[in-house]
Amino acid sequence: MTVDEGEVIDGDVVAIGGSTRVNGEVTGNAVAIGGGLDLGPGANVHGDAVSIGGSLKRDPGARIGGKVVDVGGATFNFGRWNWGGFRGLAPFGWPFFGAAAGLFALMSTLMRVVVLGVLTCIVLFVGRDYVERVGARAAAEPLKAGAVGLLAQLLFVPLLVLTTVVFIVTIIGIPLLILIPFALLALAVLFLVGFTAVAFNVGRLVNTRFSWTNDNAYLTALTGIVLLISPVLVARLLGLGAWLLFPISGTLVLIGLLVEYLAWTVGLGAVALLRFTRSPAPPPATV
Repeated sequence: MTVDEGEVIDGDVVAIGGSTRVNGEVTGNAVAIGGGLDLGPGANVHGDAVSIGGSLKRDPGARIGGKVVDVGGATFNFGRWNWGGFRGLAPFGWPFFGAAAGLFALMSTLMRVVVLGVLTCIVLFVGRDYVERVGARAAAEPLKAGAVGLLAQLLFVPLLVLTTVVFIVTIIGIPLLILIPFALLALAVLFLVGFTAVAFNVGRLVNTRFSWTNDNAYLTALTGIVLLISPVLVARLLGLGAWLLFPISGTLVLIGLLVEYLAWTVGLGAVALLRFTRSPAPPPATV
């Protein structure tokens, strides 16, 4: 972005992911995020001059009415970043590449771990016994549970669409369309219960493997979640480094996403198996 000599901008000048050159008058602030801020001899900024993630160059003749904020850092200077295959996105000011992309991905993954941890703790608090039974079923028949979970995912969308069409066609069923969001919510709850069961089971296996004495169900489930998502977490940490580590981090992300998907799928299948198959009858009592 450029403000030429003699040009007056009424308000702020903000550039994200690129550099800003000011040689005219700006009645507000001049801000560059992820790029450099260059104030020429004719620059007259009434407000603040702010450069974050780039260099700030100020000609002795430039006038600034407010504060000068220079948070430099070549690592986050997106204006000078080697975009490689993403060069076409650079003109649009896309800010999440390079080190910033790695930091953003890491924070997103950590936030996802926190959210999953909170949700699984809620599920355990509401129905720990049921979660343990689902986990036992998943551990006893993981392949069968995975197949059932995959089949449920493949059939759910067509059945949902068919049901919606039937409701619309049969006029009488139109009021029942309000049930569709509840069906989606029910599926999400079943997914969450199944994932909680798998994570809880994984956590108990870790406790047994390392001889940890841990009777806290919530901590056990959190241990399982961290282990399931650990490949992605490691990949995000590697993503903060040089781009040469991308083949390793990319492979870890794929492995981590596959492991997590299998956990969700097996858990859903275990819920279905526990719900729709009968447990064997107990042997008759002997006198």
